[in-house]
Amino acid sequence: MPMEQRIGDQTILPPPAYLGKAVIQVPVSDQDGNAFGGVRLPDVAAPLGTHAGQNPPLSFLCSLAASYVPFAKTKQERETVNDGRLSIAERYRDRNEYINRVRVAGRELVSVRLLLPEDLAIIVHSAAEAPAFK
Repeated sequence: MPMEQRIGDQTILPPPAYLGKAVIQVPVSDQDGNAFGGVRLPDVAAPLGTHAGQNPPLSFLCSLAASYVPFAKTKQERETVNDGRLSIAERYRDRNEYINRVRVAGRELVSVRLLLPEDLAIIVHSAAEAPAFK
């Protein structure tokens, strides 16, 4: 079996032997490491961290599981740990701005019938309780 390849911080896995000509594609990520494309749920459209980053070590087994890495709360905290992603304080003025961005992202999904209004209410309530702002 061919070895895995590395492109940047991504591991590209070879196809199974019986699918020798298959192409295994890796999702394109935004500046936060969240995948582009598909349905971007409110917690990805208004993130508090990186969703689905591949767990280290970058190997086949770890490619089967992902992670959630929260953003630093402040710019100073972010710079202390050398995190290139914006902190929560740099993204959102306050909890109300964050909740509003979640609400707007959810309403867009409701308008195209990809999210039920009652589910949006639960999502907005959850955003209002986010410990990142406590």
